[in-house]
Amino acid sequence: MSTKQSVEFKLFAPNVTQVSLLGTFSQWQPIPMQKSENDDGYFRTKIGLEDGQYEYTFRVKPVDDEKNDLVDIIDPYATAIDPTKNVGLVTIVQGKRQVDSYQWQHDGNNELLPQNNDLIIYEIFVADFTEGGTFNDIVPKLDYLCSELGVNCIELMPVSECGEGHDWGYATRHFFSVQTTYGKSEDLKHLIDECHKRKMRVMIDAVFNHCHVECPLRKIDKFYWFYKDPHHPDHPDELWGPEFNYAYEDERLKLKPAWNFIWDVIEYWTSEFHIDGWRFDAVKQIESHDVLRYFDEKSKQLVSSTKKPFFNVGEYMPATYEIVKPNGPLDCVWRNIVPHIEEQFKMNNFEVDKLKQALNPKETERYEHSSQVIIYFASHDNERLMTVMGNMGLFGDEALRRIKLAATLQLTAMGIPMIFMGDEFGEYKAQGTENKSKTVNKLEWSLLQNELNHSLFDTYRTLIELRKRSQAIRGDNIEFFHVNQDSKVLAYIRWTNEGERVVVVANFSRDYHRGYRVTQWPAEGKWHELMFNYDIEAPNDGPLIDLDGYICKVFLYVA
Repeated sequence: MSTKQSVEFKLFAPNVTQVSLLGTFSQWQPIPMQKSENDDGYFRTKIGLEDGQYEYTFRVKPVDDEKNDLVDIIDPYATAIDPTKNVGLVTIVQGKRQVDSYQWQHDGNNELLPQNNDLIIYEIFVADFTEGGTFNDIVPKLDYLCSELGVNCIELMPVSECGEGHDWGYATRHFFSVQTTYGKSEDLKHLIDECHKRKMRVMIDAVFNHCHVECPLRKIDKFYWFYKDPHHPDHPDELWGPEFNYAYEDERLKLKPAWNFIWDVIEYWTSEFHIDGWRFDAVKQIESHDVLRYFDEKSKQLVSSTKKPFFNVGEYMPATYEIVKPNGPLDCVWRNIVPHIEEQFKMNNFEVDKLKQALNPKETERYEHSSQVIIYFASHDNERLMTVMGNMGLFGDEALRRIKLAATLQLTAMGIPMIFMGDEFGEYKAQGTENKSKTVNKLEWSLLQNELNHSLFDTYRTLIELRKRSQAIRGDNIEFFHVNQDSKVLAYIRWTNEGERVVVVANFSRDYHRGYRVTQWPAEGKWHELMFNYDIEAPNDGPLIDLDGYICKVFLYVA
């Protein structure tokens, strides 16, 4: 039997007058906590504990509570909770708190992880990715993602405890605790470790502009960490919960409560779980570049000794270069290009300027590098391309032709591509509009057994393989050298100064163009067509190419 050792419990609640500690170690009898003598805003107490796991809560008299009742709350810094009992969990080993006993196996791969500009991101909602909906259930799928499909980074939708069961998780209740329906902290670490084993990076989606209404901070002091009134009253549809007030400073303690708390969250997840980047949700609502710049710089300092790349991405609607460096605070911004592409399939349109805008963010939106935008068609927030096609009355081969065309454009365009889980094999379930964050939409993995769906997967796999080996595709050079408004044909080239050249030719019409001459072709000589696997000789006046309706061809310069 281990001996008891003194363990400190503390709660930051500067405006609260009464706090006590309760737990299994006291048979749930309250233990009074004292304000620190230096009046630093903390209540503290120490108790002797043997090694083991304990349940505990704090009992506080909340600020601005009209009833003036004592309330039991979970520790805002609890790294594990039991939502069925509404308690925090703490594990003590040799007198110290321990998150878990996981031993990392593959940190030695840090220098082998792909650089930011080389990423091909795959967004995962843990609950719907597999039937089991847990971290452990993802691990057997990693070889499919890495070796078969070829992506090299997964982005996990929020994994902090939201307390809502099957839910996207964009209103966090317990910021330091893993979502219990997904598994335990060691399960998430194992998943990340297995990704690193395969030289795959892991990013986490996090919500730091607001929280769940039942967040413990909100119960302690309703307006200490949060705005009292809506921060953006002109946009009530963007009020998703209590909003963190990053501007407020406690002048007595000389600190900014929201700023400090969220930095503690970022520091914990970055260090404890060895993640490789953040996707900051709704940064427009955070509003402060200083806050985001601080989070970016400090998180990178945390990992600087590990020699691994780190990537901080913001969601800002609509996407803007002002949020990215050098003038903005973050590395990259989400950029939805589906509106530009979708319009081409409606009413048989061919709007070249919108296509160019989708494929080349540098030209019209003043981004300095292609790695400053993540380009995507579908995500948790918007419908899949297959759903979009269905809404247009397009199914089967008619839909897949257009989706393959769109996929080819995305994976050869400027920007870092992101694929929403299942899009690579034509997942079709609609997000819907009613309560969509709670709707169960498990992936139909059996679709991969269908010939048409597997042909879409093959398209994605081929293009991902190209992107991973092609400096031209990952670079900053693009030129639209052929536009035929009547035939609705667009061609562009991606190239490097070292001589690599990739040409993409897209037919945006239903018509079959036999022997179509692509004028202004960038170089004479031998070219290899990647998608259909044949060679051509390009003469001075451009090659003759057969183009089926809604098809995209990719040519690699040979000699």
